[in-house]
Amino acid sequence: MRAKIGGAGIYEGKLKNGLPEGHGFFKYRNGCRYNGMLHAGLPHGSGILHYASGSTYDGQFAAGVPHGRGVAHYADGSTYEGEWNSGVPHGSGVRVWADGIRYAGDWVAGVPEGAGVYHNVDGIKIDLLMKNNYCSDIQQDKENLDCYHQLLLGATGQTYRGYAEAAMLRCAKTMENASFDTDIRRDEYINYRNNMFELVEQSHQWSLLKKHDRLPVWREKMKVGGKGILFEPNLDGHAVKVEMLPPKLAGGRYIVSIYNSGYGIHFHRRLDKTNKFETRLSVYFDAVKIDYLQKIFVECSPFFVDGFYEFILNNRSLASSHVGDAENHYRTTHQEMQSKAGNCTTESWMAVFKNKAFQMHEKSGLLHYNRFRNEMLKQVLDAELEKTGTPTLSYGQHRRIMTTLSTVQQTTIERLEAIKRKVDDLRPKKSIEEVFRQSAERLYPGEPHKQDTLTACVQPEKLQSNLEAIHSDKRWSFNAVLMASAFSKIVKRELEILEVKSLKTIRQRID
Repeated sequence: MRAKIGGAGIYEGKLKNGLPEGHGFFKYRNGCRYNGMLHAGLPHGSGILHYASGSTYDGQFAAGVPHGRGVAHYADGSTYEGEWNSGVPHGSGVRVWADGIRYAGDWVAGVPEGAGVYHNVDGIKIDLLMKNNYCSDIQQDKENLDCYHQLLLGATGQTYRGYAEAAMLRCAKTMENASFDTDIRRDEYINYRNNMFELVEQSHQWSLLKKHDRLPVWREKMKVGGKGILFEPNLDGHAVKVEMLPPKLAGGRYIVSIYNSGYGIHFHRRLDKTNKFETRLSVYFDAVKIDYLQKIFVECSPFFVDGFYEFILNNRSLASSHVGDAENHYRTTHQEMQSKAGNCTTESWMAVFKNKAFQMHEKSGLLHYNRFRNEMLKQVLDAELEKTGTPTLSYGQHRRIMTTLSTVQQTTIERLEAIKRKVDDLRPKKSIEEVFRQSAERLYPGEPHKQDTLTACVQPEKLQSNLEAIHSDKRWSFNAVLMASAFSKIVKRELEILEVKSLKTIRQRID
């Protein structure tokens, strides 16, 4: 039977009491089409629903919505297959995005919640624990830190929100109490490092909260004289960190600071005649616009990067200063835009760490910041040295984005040139080979095999040979790419530490 049903659309099939019942075909007025079982006029049982948007759902229905088991093919090219409840994924299911990203695990009310396995765009596997569509923790296996290590080097793309913080906090538990250079304010450095991990922990915990749980945090931290909030706002496809500080006294203004090193940093002030930008953009907000800031933290309002910056800048205060205004006491730090890597989550944290180092310790802050980053990179080296001798890769044996790896390797080659210039300036009696050897000996005293492996991985001819293999995607060593990148970064920062110490010594002599 073919009939028009109460303004809903055209139906072909059996009727009962004037409503579709049993198997039938429904062409709805809104452009959707359904073929399958119905009850009391609604999809119920097995069927296929074609949405006007281009998405489809094939599976079980109850009372008109997906319920039970089924598979959805979305218009953006992604799919979900698994259990449904009241129209949304709920239970066990697998979501695969068009770019190959994959999550398999538990879902609650349409979002990942509980244990799951995630594969990022490069196919790196991570065992996650999810809460509120956010990675709350990772499993203990060392392999679950691989993606984080590669994020630190810019060797892979973005991962699930919260993963970088969870991995960073996991690594914090294994860091040695002794720093690389214990002759410079060791206790001060450890205090700085602990404070940075506390910021990460606090921001991570706030991200796990639902909206109604964020409101008490907001009221306590953002009251006049409060400590403020540092967190990651809800941006599409990019990560920045935002710090909001309340006024010291009634009548004062709030400060909003955005920490960034990737896309969007062009909104920050640029250093004259360079490609470097300030890593922090700070503006004042009047108290009458506090609700605007609350939308970002409490309501987690979504933004695109450009829209977020425009929202902040268009609503900033242009009033004259007030004695009760918030204060942040930051020095200016600069960095080139990190536009070619998908590691904006980790790099925005590095922007925070660098600014906080100067805020807390002024001139010695750069020493602490470089030592902190080197401790993180040392963990990358530890992991990669355990994998020495892993097979080379060729086309068809991996899912890596080759342009990303090529950039990492080329940057390492360029970094060696920068290291050579610093060695010529700071240690003119030493060759670059001697500097690398001494660094390897400091990193792994009494372990000549590891020392030899590190010094070999930064030999120019080996770097160039591996780069050519990457370009041809034939028999290239991923392990060598990561080791050379991490080791050269450590050596460069060691030289920067030496440079700061040398300048400090010169100033002391002049004084």
